[in-house]
Amino acid sequence: MQRDYGRIIIVFLLAWLIFASLVIGQMYGRQPGWMLVILCLLPLVVLEFAVSLILRLAYGSEYIYSLVNYFLVDHPVYGNCFRKNCFAKKTNFLIFDKFVFQKGSGRIDDIERNREARVDFNVNSLGFRGGEFLSHQRRGKLRIFCLGGSTTACDCNDDHEAWPAQLEQCLDAQGYNVEVVNAGVQGWYSYQDLLRFKQEICSYHPDIVLLHQGWNEEFEYTSLSLGTRWKPRVARNVREEHNLYCAPNRFLSSTAILSFYMAMQAFSKGFVFIPNMKFTNPDRWEALQRNEYILAWFDNLIDIARCAKSQGVLLYTIDYPGLVSIEDTVKNRDFYVENSRLTPLYADYQAVSKKKISRTLREAGKIISCLNAEEDFIQYEADRRLPLFLDEIHLSPEGNAILAQAICEKLISDTSFQRKYGHPEERFFNVFLDGAQIEKVRQRLSRNARYVDDFIENKIDKLRYSGGPRAIQRLEVPEDRYTTF
Repeated sequence: MQRDYGRIIIVFLLAWLIFASLVIGQMYGRQPGWMLVILCLLPLVVLEFAVSLILRLAYGSEYIYSLVNYFLVDHPVYGNCFRKNCFAKKTNFLIFDKFVFQKGSGRIDDIERNREARVDFNVNSLGFRGGEFLSHQRRGKLRIFCLGGSTTACDCNDDHEAWPAQLEQCLDAQGYNVEVVNAGVQGWYSYQDLLRFKQEICSYHPDIVLLHQGWNEEFEYTSLSLGTRWKPRVARNVREEHNLYCAPNRFLSSTAILSFYMAMQAFSKGFVFIPNMKFTNPDRWEALQRNEYILAWFDNLIDIARCAKSQGVLLYTIDYPGLVSIEDTVKNRDFYVENSRLTPLYADYQAVSKKKISRTLREAGKIISCLNAEEDFIQYEADRRLPLFLDEIHLSPEGNAILAQAICEKLISDTSFQRKYGHPEERFFNVFLDGAQIEKVRQRLSRNARYVDDFIENKIDKLRYSGGPRAIQRLEVPEDRYTTF
């Protein structure tokens, strides 16, 4: 709906440009300059007034949240973050943040039905998902922070269903007195995790940090005009990251003039994002083949490791499952495509992207310990696997339970974890920051595995030289990467 309104506004603005040109051409030199300015600007003022009035009548006094996220706000350091003291079921006006609604809810404009469709998604006074915790560490209780994007914050799950909450339950059931904090934020990538770890989380005295990263590294890169407008270590505001898919630009991302913002959003989505990001576009596959974003991710991991070492914090990465895999059988892959929003090309893209993520975590595992939870999902195939996912990457409550149990078992079997649990006051680290090893791993990550390159190049050749599939183009774009309905 936002894009439909935005397109109407684009047409209006084009008509206004013609009108303004005619006014200036016909009346320049015949009328005072101030009159020309008024005549030219009057239609824009009327448009802005009409847009604001229509939105207010439709959505009430908090109509701005029909266009932008409510749960996500701008942050001067992180670019964006959760709004503090924010409670989905207690918010008494219309909101449309997709991740706080049950799967498949769609856009609901009735306030009562809107509230009923929300999950129990809460943000505490410190800006973390879930309940309150003391800023200082509780004596005798191990504190674990889980960092990542929406696959850590957990879309469309109640607080207690997110895997960090279920991890705490699993460890507690095994007799371990721990506190697990969900530090995931929708859309975040490794640089934002690095910033928050250094700026904030270190002051909360963590014992262990778990990193669930990878999906957003690639999306951060390709969504910025297939990497041509991407720069490493940039934190963008909510609208730049989630709605406009643009590099930092405070003018374009401002909502001071709603009609202009809506037009920019519609233009960005319809004429830049969708043409670039459709999986039938061979240029997107070429962007996936490049490794700038992999190296940037690795550099961020190393800096997080250095910070963990200086603080005496144990650090682990997590290798996690995706719905599809490059090793899928034909039968299983067909089942996933037929029973999800995936198309054959979309599924191939996700499978290759996940393979690159796993390889990065495996190579980085020579420096940072990796908990391979993906292997615990191998036994689940076809109709047993599909219920574990809300889509191709986000886990359902049932999937989160399996992930949490896998992480729990791997932590318990880890000697560094046992040492930390037995001697929480002891400051030590579990990262191996050897300069030669870091450079060796970085060199390996600058190149893809040969079979990955072959797979991608084969896709590019088919799409570029044989015309590619003639599917409906919009269905080849993951619309749910938009964080508002």
